[in-house]
Amino acid sequence: MKPIVPSEVPTGTEPSVIAASDSLQAPYVLSDYPVLAALVRKHSEARRLDGRAIVSIYKTHLDRIDERLLVDHERQLMHELGVEIEVRTSTELQGRFPYMFRLEGADNRRAYRIFHGWLPPLVDTCRRIDALLGADRRGFYWTRMSEKYGAPSLTYMLQGRSRVALDDDLPSSVTRTVCESKENHDAVALQINEVIRQVEAKLRSTCIVCGATSEINNDQGPWASLCAEHRADTFKEGHKDWKGATIWTSARAGEWNE
Repeated sequence: MKPIVPSEVPTGTEPSVIAASDSLQAPYVLSDYPVLAALVRKHSEARRLDGRAIVSIYKTHLDRIDERLLVDHERQLMHELGVEIEVRTSTELQGRFPYMFRLEGADNRRAYRIFHGWLPPLVDTCRRIDALLGADRRGFYWTRMSEKYGAPSLTYMLQGRSRVALDDDLPSSVTRTVCESKENHDAVALQINEVIRQVEAKLRSTCIVCGATSEINNDQGPWASLCAEHRADTFKEGHKDWKGATIWTSARAGEWNE
């Protein structure tokens, strides 16, 4: 790593003034960010660094950062500076947003069955929801993140209520009773519902193995969303993506500990 050139500011600079500055040029007090401070101590005695130097530090050590040690405001700093830790498995996703995955033990294993091809859209969804919630989590967590007959099955708790993404495009033969207008609902709750609707629509045509464009079919036995390659007869033992006896084994992003 190149030597860090600290961008020091006068000791008396007020935090409110710093926060109002452009994020890449603004100076930040390192002691406010435990993981960052530990990384800087290896190379410098600086007490403050600007956003550009901080981005360089985070990106240099990105593969060694333990997300469990990041406090919420340090996660927010990384997000504001455009630094995101790659999420490669379902375990890492749960570690990135622990409050979203409250279920433990057998409940966790039954509820969170996440596929490799679906992981990037689900990571993006969790990040978008996290940004919408802000400091007020509203009791949000996933109660199910899996699939049913090839389609995504996503349910969640919010403000003490179990919810699913609402579909306004129901068949005309279905009659619904509208109890309240949307204007009476929490705006954040409506936005979260829309984010989840969007990802559910996307995942219906996203291959569970590789993330390519797909369709729900039963060419491999069970109903699953698979692309042409992974539903073909050639997807067998010896294929680069083959990881076991079933399509589910090849598709899962991490361990389900079943």
